[in-house]
Amino acid sequence: PIPTTPTSPPVVNSNTSPNYSKPNVTDHSIHFFILTPVLLLLLGLGGVIYWRYRGCTLENSEQQRQNRQTLPITAHTGGSVLLPCSCTDPQTKPKQLRWRRPKGDTWVEMSFNSDQYRNRVQLFNDSSPGNLSLLISHLTEEDEGDYECTVEVSHVTIRLTVKDTDHSIHFFILIPVLLLLLGLGGVIYWKSRGWRQEQTESQEQRGMKKDEQKTQGCQFLPDAPQNRYFLSLRLEVCEGCCGEAAG
Repeated sequence: PIPTTPTSPPVVNSNTSPNYSKPNVTDHSIHFFILTPVLLLLLGLGGVIYWRYRGCTLENSEQQRQNRQTLPITAHTGGSVLLPCSCTDPQTKPKQLRWRRPKGDTWVEMSFNSDQYRNRVQLFNDSSPGNLSLLISHLTEEDEGDYECTVEVSHVTIRLTVKDTDHSIHFFILIPVLLLLLGLGGVIYWKSRGWRQEQTESQEQRGMKKDEQKTQGCQFLPDAPQNRYFLSLRLEVCEGCCGEAAG
């Protein structure tokens, strides 16, 4: 057999072939610039919806959860105390608010209409939706203990200590006030007394001046026959003031 030489396939010039066309290449950069704003918009709307329906997040709740600490507050019997609790957004109104106290191993919701709290507690969320603080008046020793402000996703724990009213504080406050009142009373008394003395002395001085004026008008001449006529005229002018002296 006669050996054959392998032949290579014909080379086709793509630039000159009339049936050749370039493959379509997708430009992904166009999709990226279109999809990015859409994704950002969807994320923003999702965040708004999330925070909208998540509700109120209490201040200091995360810090208390991490440190496992309570907020200490001290008050005195017979007084008032404000237990602070508020949302991070003052205009956010929680869907559910509960103030609770421990009873045994569980937390029990406080009933503001009960005999223990009737006419003694007040909330402020009517005027400010995010202000959930609780005001307790006419404190007693039974009010001492832990309180928990709870909303949908967070809570804050407060530990209230109620001490007896220290009457020594009132004593130290009243003593300076009494001393001040006594000092003012003494000043007023001495001023009024000096004014009366001045009035009395002025009246006495006016009387003495009148007497001197009368005495000066009754200067008599020597008892001589030629002066008796002038003496009688002087006596008439004095209107009898020198009657005794003339006698």
